[in-house]
Amino acid sequence: MKDINIDDLEILGIVIYGTKDEIADIIKKPFIKASSLGGIIDNY
Repeated sequence: MKDINIDDLEILGIVIYGTKDEIADIIKKPFIKASSLGGIIDNY
């Protein structure tokens, strides 16, 4: 990975997490083109 140039990369998506209110604020940003919400459950 040392020989990879940052200009050759394409970001296809990211994963964010937070509270319901924090996520709602982020989704309203103009640079967000699409979003999908999910949940995390700790089974242990």
